[in-house]
Amino acid sequence: MMKSTTILPTLKRFTTTILVVSLVLLTSQATHADVTDDTYENNIFNVYGTNGNITAQRVTLKDSIQNGQPSFIVIYVNDSRDCKRQTYEITQLQSRFGKAINFIAVNADAFPDDQPDLQKYYSGDVPRMLLFDGKGKLVYEKTGYTSAKNLAQPFFDLEKILPKRAPSRAPMEQAPSQKP
Repeated sequence: MMKSTTILPTLKRFTTTILVVSLVLLTSQATHADVTDDTYENNIFNVYGTNGNITAQRVTLKDSIQNGQPSFIVIYVNDSRDCKRQTYEITQLQSRFGKAINFIAVNADAFPDDQPDLQKYYSGDVPRMLLFDGKGKLVYEKTGYTSAKNLAQPFFDLEKILPKRAPSRAPMEQAPSQKP
């Protein structure tokens, strides 16, 4: 026969284990990313873009102008369905024009610390896309989700006047099917 003194510690350990497992199961949520909602899921260029290349900001608009390089800037927030959808389109453009044009992603939540010179172009709506020539002249602007195909013409126009630094000839693909 077991003594009650040995049963009590075993029962306490068992009860504690059950409580901890229950708390973990009850408080954990399934993680999923969904392009059709406005929830925060970390950096959208890593999650929804086809490359994470645009997330690590390598150059600013000021740097681009000093170097005579054109820049495409997207002002975004991580918890916007339109911005999430736009990331795929931007990476398509980057794959085609990224060697000739600097692609710069600026999180609107980081203003004014992140490129304060761009604040004058931010109206509060996202995604906000700006295309500058190498002299810093704004040659195209668009607010709201826009397909890469519809955004491409200003890039082609700018490319015509750039020095012949062979840009990538990657084709622009169709965006993956979105849930309705």
